[in-house]
Amino acid sequence: MTGLSLYVVMMGRQPCWNIGLLLGNKTEEAKSVPEYTANMLDRLHKVHNLVREHLGAAAQYMSTWYNNTTKPATFCNGDRVRIYNAAHRSGRCPKWQFWYGDVGTIKKKLNDATYLVSCPNWREDRLIHADK
Repeated sequence: MTGLSLYVVMMGRQPCWNIGLLLGNKTEEAKSVPEYTANMLDRLHKVHNLVREHLGAAAQYMSTWYNNTTKPATFCNGDRVRIYNAAHRSGRCPKWQFWYGDVGTIKKKLNDATYLVSCPNWREDRLIHADK
């Protein structure tokens, strides 16, 4: 009995895919455990290297795209800035929500992307990323 006819007999219906017809009745050649393990490890290393190459290419593309689309913002001490509020309230239309709720003052620039900001509504100063 072939794999397809065995499936029809056991399940009582026709197969959804033709994988049984495509693969046929191929038998695996007998290998010892060390040969099989060495072969499998070799195939895994090849696949790993191929995936790493593709991931590297995708990362390079995304890095280039991000660098082309970002507009870095720089602030000085004493600048007044609006602070992005990422809290979304469910049940409300995003169009009418206030995305920039607080107005703060830059106290200190820690690096190119992080600032120490004070706001009269806060108890203490906060570290804010430039994207926010």
